[in-house]
Amino acid sequence: MVFASWILIVGSSLAASNASPLTADDLLLVYNDADVSSRTLARHYAEIRGVPADQLCPLIMMRVGEEIAPADLERMICEPVRRHLEKHGLRDKVRGLVTFYGLPIRVSRQKPSATHQQLLVKWRPRLKSEIREFELMVRELESLARLASRPADVNPPDENDLPKLLQRYTRAREAATKVMAALPAVPESQETRRKWLELMQKTEGLAFLATNLQVASGQGDPNAGRQLEQLRESVAQDDVRVQKILAEGVESPSREEAWEILRRNRGLLALLTAIQRDIQSVQPEETEASVDSELMLLWWRDYPRYRWVVNTLNWRQRAAAEQRVAQFEPPWLWKTLMVSRIDAGSAAVARRMIDQAITIEKAGLKGKAYIDARGLKPDGNYGDYDESLRKLARLLQRAEGLPVVLDNRADVFQPGQCPQAILYCGWYSLRKYVPAFTFIPGAVGFHVGSFEAASLKRPNETGWCKNLLDDGVIATIGPVAEPYLNSFPEPDRFFGLLLTGRYSLAECYAYTLPLNSWMQMLLGDPLYRPFARNPLLTVEQVYDPREIPRAFSQSATSQPATGPSENK
Repeated sequence: MVFASWILIVGSSLAASNASPLTADDLLLVYNDADVSSRTLARHYAEIRGVPADQLCPLIMMRVGEEIAPADLERMICEPVRRHLEKHGLRDKVRGLVTFYGLPIRVSRQKPSATHQQLLVKWRPRLKSEIREFELMVRELESLARLASRPADVNPPDENDLPKLLQRYTRAREAATKVMAALPAVPESQETRRKWLELMQKTEGLAFLATNLQVASGQGDPNAGRQLEQLRESVAQDDVRVQKILAEGVESPSREEAWEILRRNRGLLALLTAIQRDIQSVQPEETEASVDSELMLLWWRDYPRYRWVVNTLNWRQRAAAEQRVAQFEPPWLWKTLMVSRIDAGSAAVARRMIDQAITIEKAGLKGKAYIDARGLKPDGNYGDYDESLRKLARLLQRAEGLPVVLDNRADVFQPGQCPQAILYCGWYSLRKYVPAFTFIPGAVGFHVGSFEAASLKRPNETGWCKNLLDDGVIATIGPVAEPYLNSFPEPDRFFGLLLTGRYSLAECYAYTLPLNSWMQMLLGDPLYRPFARNPLLTVEQVYDPREIPRAFSQSATSQPATGPSENK
């Protein structure tokens, strides 16, 4: 999706500012005050971890199920949480939320109104038309850039082709810029430059000219400098106008006026982004999400609920973004929060998740790691993820004193095959938990599969998340609906960071999770650091230095890890 590309670019500067370790002072505990178990668990956690009293946020939710409608999520959870943070002066202080047993886990699909359905009928053909025009511009730019021409597709490009079109455009833009810079200053070159500037104006708008043109001293029209300055002022004024219209919502009668201003000043790229984003904000398909994933974007405004947005806390994404330059900053982008959930099939299991985390941090965690790959060859798809599990096994084998068992067969581990387990990651037994493990207290593990956290409370639930927790793990990850493979944290990164002892469970998840406003959720004490007193890996063993954001690079690779502070 086009919008995800520029979200990522500007996101890193906002999200990467705080690299200090997550502590109890950074947390807000969100619980259901109408549920005795929820209230008791939250107060217990606050006491045992030392969370300040004003950082407990009680909600009142009666007859709560595991699913909540989008409007109710905003009214009953998001707005009260924001009010609590603002009232207590915690907006800039709190970096993480902890949701508790007694709150819903999944946001249902949004239902478009009759007006929204009419807008979809109107806007979708417009988007297709603009995509086709963009494809022609990309071809023209490739020609100017002297890149090899591509055969025309039999079918006109559509929304699914936008990511590849954007990649082609980026490559052609870079190549064309170099060609223009190398052209000799002779009259014969002027027509080529004129075509290039005209094309760039169409794709990136008058703002491209206002940003990139300069007036040569002592040459040409003496009024050129003033005209260029007027152009810049006009673009800036129009940007304010556009932001005001967009803030009125998708049903504003001025919405398409904003589109046209965007096209003139910011080009076809900005127009495509705006139309696509507006369509995604009102369409029903693939708008389900986990409650916690939406809460990570508590301070974001008006982002599309269709599918996902890039997680701006993700290390690899942020490090890559630091190499880019933002085109412009969307007004709705704000900081991303870490979110972890203390929840399970029963309040007793949720209580164990808290108490064992405290015990194991003091005593340390020792046992075996079990990795369940499928023996697939790298293929650019499922085979690559299977290879990531073998990569995890190789990484863990470097950890002194940690026995590692790798199963590289198609079948999953069978009952009784995995004694003394402290770490587990594997796939793929869809929604069919296999009790192969005897877990050591404090164990962490997750299973890669769809719908594995679709329910934590349903009787006879067969998903892996509930059953892993019932059988002894105190931290796991899973999706509440169909998540797609690219939404899971990379196993070697997630477990690798955990074994450094430097980062808490919530940090390991936030720094490796690819997507937000989507399906995944983290279950476990966010401050849990099972290897803090006995680190088994270094950050350098887990990450290439080029993949570590600048805010973390020095502290992550040079300072020794320290054990957890004594808890109350």
